[in-house]
Amino acid sequence: MMDILAPISYKAIKRAERADPNGARCLIENCSKERAVVLAHAYKREASASSQFIDILEWHWRLRNGALNFDTRRNIFFVGAALYQMYKQKKWVLIPEEDVINRYVYDYGEGVLREDFPVFEETTFKYRFLPVYDMEEIYIARQSSDSAAQVDIHGYPFDTMPTLVSHVHPTFVIMHTSSVFYSDLSDAVMADLRKRCPIVDTLRSIYAEWVSVIPTDAEDVSSYAANNSDNGNEDTESSNSERPERHLAGCKMPTQTNAEDLHHPSSVHDNDSRQEARFLVAAMSDIFEPILATAGERATKAGPNRQRCLIENCSNERAVELAHAFDREFSLDEGLLAGLEWHWGLKIGTLNLDTHRNIFFLGASLYKLYRQNKWVLLPEDDVLDRYVYANGRAVVREDFPVFQEKTFKYRFVPLFDMEDIYVARQSSDSLSQVDIHEYPFDTMPLLTSHVHPTFVLMHTSSVIHSQLILPPGALAIFSKRFPVVRRLKTLYSAWTSILPTRADSDPTYLPCSSLRRNDNSDDGYWDAESIDDRPQDLGYPNQFNQSQPPNLSSAYSQDERPVTPGVKVPESDKSSTESAQTPPQRIRIIFPSQKRLTGAYWNSESEAYQSATGEGGGSDGVERHVVPEVPIRYSARWNPDAIAEWARNSQIASKSVTDSVEC
Repeated sequence: MMDILAPISYKAIKRAERADPNGARCLIENCSKERAVVLAHAYKREASASSQFIDILEWHWRLRNGALNFDTRRNIFFVGAALYQMYKQKKWVLIPEEDVINRYVYDYGEGVLREDFPVFEETTFKYRFLPVYDMEEIYIARQSSDSAAQVDIHGYPFDTMPTLVSHVHPTFVIMHTSSVFYSDLSDAVMADLRKRCPIVDTLRSIYAEWVSVIPTDAEDVSSYAANNSDNGNEDTESSNSERPERHLAGCKMPTQTNAEDLHHPSSVHDNDSRQEARFLVAAMSDIFEPILATAGERATKAGPNRQRCLIENCSNERAVELAHAFDREFSLDEGLLAGLEWHWGLKIGTLNLDTHRNIFFLGASLYKLYRQNKWVLLPEDDVLDRYVYANGRAVVREDFPVFQEKTFKYRFVPLFDMEDIYVARQSSDSLSQVDIHEYPFDTMPLLTSHVHPTFVLMHTSSVIHSQLILPPGALAIFSKRFPVVRRLKTLYSAWTSILPTRADSDPTYLPCSSLRRNDNSDDGYWDAESIDDRPQDLGYPNQFNQSQPPNLSSAYSQDERPVTPGVKVPESDKSSTESAQTPPQRIRIIFPSQKRLTGAYWNSESEAYQSATGEGGGSDGVERHVVPEVPIRYSARWNPDAIAEWARNSQIASKSVTDSVEC
């Protein structure tokens, strides 16, 4: 667990937007900020957790001690979510112009000392996009103008990419790039980099200088020693002249002092970005057990796309993530799951949203847009019709459809804020065949996936049913193109309705611990190949009531346990092996909060609920039905003192400089 940093301030973001010559568009793809463009740091802000490391940088960068803030606008730029993920994975870097780099080194090749650190008057700089590794199968679709109709495809090694202009200061860019070159890249990668970028070793020498130990008498140097006087020059954009926040949690809090104005106008530090140092502890969500690696493996095996992005059909090296059709965070809502288990013909306690039938693969940018409900998947009409009767009503539990198909076809449907967005989709596995699809994406082909339509419909219907998600007019546009709104709303209303009173005594719904699941099934949803009977006839035990954090070693077989780097996994004993063969369960909550969303859909005092959770007493009445629009999170009972104690016990605050500058 990382030290907890204060969130980036709204003012810092607005300053970066004003300074950015690209208008907060993606620096690399030049696409609209609506296309999942995120705020990015040229050099990672997590380094703020090491006070010793920041002291070193402040010395070498000719700053006053305590003045460096990685949330300065000169360290912030904007880039698509997928590209930012690859940036943090060190798959590509930015290279400043050679004359700029040369100002950081002496003629004999070593990095300049503190007193000779360069001063720049420029407000913008030019950079080159340089791939580092695992980019051979990746393409970049860059708008050559603000129009989505003019998109150029650039393939590896991206020599056709234009020069990029940004307000980001080269000091931060060089710090990141040189740290990548100084990391444990293979000899083959380094040899290739030296061919394509002759200044690799120059940047490595700069990095070596910047992370070298500072003089023992550094605090005696007047231009470096922290200034506690109140004579700092206020920035024209802000009256806040307090010392910027350096790091939080588990480390000694920096004292609040006022810093002097720095020695050059385009400093890497913003006086206007200083914040009051504070210990920030946001209300923490319940913590889920991690997604098992085997779930992703099963999704890969079942999916026809081989971990390629479902929408763009690009290689999984292009920041393709594991995505949930229906958000796994809804596992917090026990009342909702209990209702879905009833209406979907399952036993209570068996719906696991990490089933491979709810998992597919998406590029990081498209997944961000999906979670923002800007687009949805829509099954074919004949599939949707199987969920409703001829009179338009949703099928009941006993008639819930069972599909023998292993794959289904879906349409890509934009909902809102997608007019300026394009989708660059590979029409084959070849990078030379990339098609650009624009709003309303009628040219997009039908998408084939193993994801079960029940999960897809649950997500899509929840978006369509909501009165808070869609902006005015969006539903009318959707309805005009796809006359399925009534059916989707019917399904959502039915699936989130309160349970009938007979659920308390229905043997096909109540838990039964005597039956075992088929070994071919990995989850709490049904698979055509692993069952012979209807879903509601299966016997699934319920084991989700836990008053203490669960012993995860008993939840998985040896090859299914989540793997933590550097931690030896103990051998599985007989009890854990038997547990791994038990029927599916809901996603476990590792740190269950004291208050959970029970009763929103279902009375927590009902007999069925007591049977499922092991609680006794109470009546069997049904509470008023409430449908939340988004997953509800509650505190996991962490407070500043608890986190500080945890940090001390874990020795988080004693990490070395080498850990902090890990490449």
